[in-house]
Amino acid sequence: MKQTGYKVCGLWLALTLAIFYGVGCGHYEAGSLMHPQIDTVFISPVENQTDVSGLGSQIRRFVASRLMRDGSVKISSREKADAILSLRLKNYATSEAGSAKIRDEELIDDEDEDEEYQTSVYEANMDVEMRLSVPGREEPVLDWQTVSGDALYSRLPDMVQTRRAGLRQAASHTAENIVTRFTEAW
Repeated sequence: MKQTGYKVCGLWLALTLAIFYGVGCGHYEAGSLMHPQIDTVFISPVENQTDVSGLGSQIRRFVASRLMRDGSVKISSREKADAILSLRLKNYATSEAGSAKIRDEELIDDEDEDEEYQTSVYEANMDVEMRLSVPGREEPVLDWQTVSGDALYSRLPDMVQTRRAGLRQAASHTAENIVTRFTEAW
């Protein structure tokens, strides 16, 4: 009798899992949201309108990497591409995002002095304009749109390296948003 109970319990478990699979996420199909007529894309060199050299090429590499990982389209040469993705790095900004107390008011003897804070977390933001066009067509598929990205980064001993790392993280986030806008715009 115990063996029959295990069989019934196993049957109920299998049936329950099958129902959950059929009703839940199991019926979704993996696939691309990309425009069906665009299979290949050429990413034009980024027009960098900022004072940070190399940031445009970094964004271009991040976008290419994200597109390859996404798998919706293949990267191609300009001559063989179904579409051309044009990018313009418009601006960037770095700012203080958080600070930590370095001196407490209770430890200060002078009544005129207040607590002291030091920046410990910074934020980098950037704006990139994107445009998707098809060779031979006058009207773009997607006209110029601004895509933003940001990143938080902490202070390192070398502030130049810290800022560069923060901008690299913001460029990566911006590239992720560009690919999302590019592949899901339909």
